[in-house]
Amino acid sequence: MGLLVPYIRNADGSIVRVSDGIYESSTKDMAPYLFEEKLHGWPEPKVYWAKKSGPCLGVAPSTSDLKVINTDTAAPDPE
Repeated sequence: MGLLVPYIRNADGSIVRVSDGIYESSTKDMAPYLFEEKLHGWPEPKVYWAKKSGPCLGVAPSTSDLKVINTDTAAPDPE
């Protein structure tokens, strides 16, 4: 699968990118992260959540040209 970036969705719907938690996955199996959501204003274009709604953990496949930037507490751009 490649590099995965952890994301956290809080109870209020805000999203946090865990940039110091990036890890390499050895499988293409996304379970239990089955619920895809497009991201806007973040380095990754989409994230896969463990739950359809509510607070939970998710992972996003890293882009090949990922730049090291601090977006841990930044809010995504409004649509």
